[in-house]
Amino acid sequence: TDWVNLLQSMIEGTVTNAVFEVPLQVVMSNQRDQSIDLPEVLVVCGDYLRERALETEGIFRMSGSKREIATIIGKFNKGELVNLD
Repeated sequence: TDWVNLLQSMIEGTVTNAVFEVPLQVVMSNQRDQSIDLPEVLVVCGDYLRERALETEGIFRMSGSKREIATIIGKFNKGELVNLD
């Protein structure tokens, strides 16, 4: 699965853009846009919530798909652009 591959990559040191389970200083130093004072994952999620929170039923009550969450985490950790739509 994706999370197993992610863990293996982290162990092997091939994930250099990790944003989960690493110190904040590492996240900030690795992000693409150094002019932003917040981790990109917070900006992307904040933008999504600002645009969709009021129209998405159960956004804070219902759990997401474990597979989809692992895929999103993997994309963030690889430094890929993430579209939450």
